[in-house]
Amino acid sequence: MTNGNENSPVTAWFINSISTGTVIAAVVGWMPAIAAGVALVWYVIQIYESNTTQSWLRRTRLQKIARLKARVLLMEAQHKGQLSGLDRDDPDEAA
Repeated sequence: MTNGNENSPVTAWFINSISTGTVIAAVVGWMPAIAAGVALVWYVIQIYESNTTQSWLRRTRLQKIARLKARVLLMEAQHKGQLSGLDRDDPDEAA
């Protein structure tokens, strides 16, 4: 599924290589720690935007929606059951 914001494989490879080099350089002490932080943010964004993570999130949301719909149907059925009990013309209940 492409959304137009994905990088080409060459660009993605290049940016990932730079990010990896930045993390290694920060760990060794050649660059400030903020550079490693930026690289880690890049990796988190890449993981979040991956197809695997997006499909997992989509499936989780759909399951939650299904549970909520089932809960609403149950509540509506219970509510209708209470209303139908009040609408009866049973003389024993009127007293």
